[in-house]
Amino acid sequence: MADDEQCLDVNQKKFNDDGFFILRDCLQEDTTFKLTQGYERVKPVYKKIHQHANYDQRGDGVCHHIIIFGFPFLSLLDSLPLTLLTKLLGGPCVLNSFSIFDNNHDVYVRNIHQDSKLNYLPFPAMLNVLIPLDTFTSDIGGTYILPKAKMNQAMPDSQTFFKTAELLLPKQGDMLFFDGYLWHCAGENITNLPRRAATLTFTRSFIKPQFDYCRALGYDFCLSLSENAKQLLGYNARVPSQLMDWYRPLELRFYQRDQY
Repeated sequence: MADDEQCLDVNQKKFNDDGFFILRDCLQEDTTFKLTQGYERVKPVYKKIHQHANYDQRGDGVCHHIIIFGFPFLSLLDSLPLTLLTKLLGGPCVLNSFSIFDNNHDVYVRNIHQDSKLNYLPFPAMLNVLIPLDTFTSDIGGTYILPKAKMNQAMPDSQTFFKTAELLLPKQGDMLFFDGYLWHCAGENITNLPRRAATLTFTRSFIKPQFDYCRALGYDFCLSLSENAKQLLGYNARVPSQLMDWYRPLELRFYQRDQY
């Protein structure tokens, strides 16, 4: 995956103009295969949790914060273009959420929605990265996104949205980047085939994530991971709960000074 300045600038321009772009052929087939296998393996665990919690059936098959199950999900962090993520968000960033779902039924992501309500910051409040584990087609359902030029703060009605939104069909191994403020939804799957995708969101380091990934995985375990993984999991932007942790030497503090 190219991280040279010209490539970064091209993608930044697409993002500034439209609010989204697709990076092609980012992941090897073996990587998406392992993610799919991992998803199918832990999906029954989520089904039991959903049943116990009386979770909405439209969320059936959605595995929120699946990265806490470790590998192969953690391995994906080292395949992400951290330089590009940092450039698009305007500074150091962390993982806000990591889920995998299957759009093979009336799942809630088919609703027109935003993932962020903030549009007054000098940078995107949230950056979404969607990774197809199955190649998207118009039959199994693509992703509809309303381009930035046609955005309105009020949610458009369905007729207006589908008339003006763009249908994006990334294939397995691609990554779809888009501003979480844009109205979007998953398209209907009119087949009996799976349409699985990983959905990751990122924010600047000082914005609270949806889940405390470092505490869930264990601080000592996170310390053994790569620098990219530690950054994205929020290891460099942790919040202390004891005074002795607050008074650590600068280089050992939970919240590092470069996490602005």
